[in-house]
This record gives sequence, structure tokens and C-alpha cells, in this order.
Amino acid sequence: MAKIEAFENYYLEYEEWFEKNHSLYQAELKTLKTLVGDVSNGFEIGIGTGKFAL
Repeated sequence: MAKIEAFENYYLEYEEWFEKNHSLYQAELKTLKTLVGDVSNGFEIGIGTGKFAL
């Protein structure tokens, strides 16, 4: 299995998790924004589907 194959095969399940757990997702975003601070120049951590693009 290629290193990215699991992500390509399960991206819908990944996206659904965030829809079902919206409060937790929002808490994670808030935490990242607090830890990262100024992101005016952008910030990326393996952006994947873009859920955590700051």
C-alpha cells in the first residue's frame, strides 16, 4: 500500500467524522489558533483536505 493510499481510500470517513463531531472540531481549531498565533503568512501541517488550513 502506498503511503497516501489509506488517505485516498478513507477521505469520506475522515470528513464525516468532523461533521459528526463538530464541537470537538471547533475546539481543535480554537486550540491550534491559540498555539500558532499570527498566521497572516499562512500555516500548514500536512493540509490534507484543508480542515486545518490556518
